[in-house]
Amino acid sequence: MQSSDSCDFDEHSIAEAEKEILAVGTSAAVYALDEARVLKKHPSANEAFQREKRIYDRLGQHDNIARLFGTTSTGLVLERGECLRKVLLQRKESRKSDSEMILNLIWAIQAAEGLLHIHSRGVIHADVGPHNLILVDSKRQIKWVDFEGSGIDDEPATASYDIHYWRPTEGDDASVNTDIFAFGCLLFEIEQGFPPYSDVFGDLPLHERVMQIERLYSQGQYPDISGLFFGQVILGCWTLRFQDMAQVLVALRGLSSQSLWATIVGSVWERMVAMISTTISSFRISLR
Repeated sequence: MQSSDSCDFDEHSIAEAEKEILAVGTSAAVYALDEARVLKKHPSANEAFQREKRIYDRLGQHDNIARLFGTTSTGLVLERGECLRKVLLQRKESRKSDSEMILNLIWAIQAAEGLLHIHSRGVIHADVGPHNLILVDSKRQIKWVDFEGSGIDDEPATASYDIHYWRPTEGDDASVNTDIFAFGCLLFEIEQGFPPYSDVFGDLPLHERVMQIERLYSQGQYPDISGLFFGQVILGCWTLRFQDMAQVLVALRGLSSQSLWATIVGSVWERMVAMISTTISSFRISLR
């Protein structure tokens, strides 16, 4: 368990180490301590703080869960990384490359492994998305964060999904199924660079956007995934063909062999054809 490998931090030394605020949420603020650590500080030792500490203790050490170094009376000293959504936005305008596609697959598999571990410990994340994933080790390792609103055992989640990641269900409680549906949206955003339907309803007022997206999801209407590398896995998450994250992980690992190689070969072939066409055109011009 993470708590056995962590220690309580002196309040005074932590206060002196606090640097700039990195993020502010509904119940806590995140401060930079150094290049490797942040302090997630609550206004008091409230229920959200107690629940998140308990969940980190339950999850223990895992390659795809942010490390808990220790606690203060009202805060958690956690591993620092760069927000995945920020990285996706930064590269949104750049040309897609084969190396980017391979990195997407690595991130997807790591995120799936982390979420599978979370579920195996009786925890429902309840806010699956790139805003709750950080990248460490020069962006090669992906890790889940933010469990203050997650469900644990028979205690329902208090968090809510991003509006583009939530499909209305018969009950309002987050579950393994709602996490899996949201994971499909995560794969979509990793590949496309934006959340599902944000390109369609992004200019609408928030309440109208929520109504439109909920209506489409309720009717089983989803964004076009034809041509997407993750397409069939995304669809499996959205239609709940996958009953657990173990099945999602198997599907993703299946992409890492034949499908990935075929996609890369196809991409290289397209570039070769384009180069040959350009060369022929240039040759014809030179003969005139």
